[in-house]
Amino acid sequence: MIKAPIKNYYTTGSGIKSYTTGSMATHTSNLYQEPTEIEVMQGKINFLQDTCRRAGSEIRELKDTVAKLEKLIGITSDDVVDRLRDAENYGRTED
Repeated sequence: MIKAPIKNYYTTGSGIKSYTTGSMATHTSNLYQEPTEIEVMQGKINFLQDTCRRAGSEIRELKDTVAKLEKLIGITSDDVVDRLRDAENYGRTED
């Protein structure tokens, strides 16, 4: 019997990729196992969950940085936004 490696598939943000495992299959079986729809969707779900976790972590880190800066400088982010709006409107006249 001829044995061939099994080709498996996984999803990434840029599409479906494949890799070969050390497991062997006989020549009478399917040499390549196409991913099922459920496996493809599970891969997409896992990718999105990982991405959201990373984004959430970055958001928490940014909030902590803003809080530290507000404490250090003594003004809030709302004060900064108000000052930026005032500077943007400086010199404008209403028609």
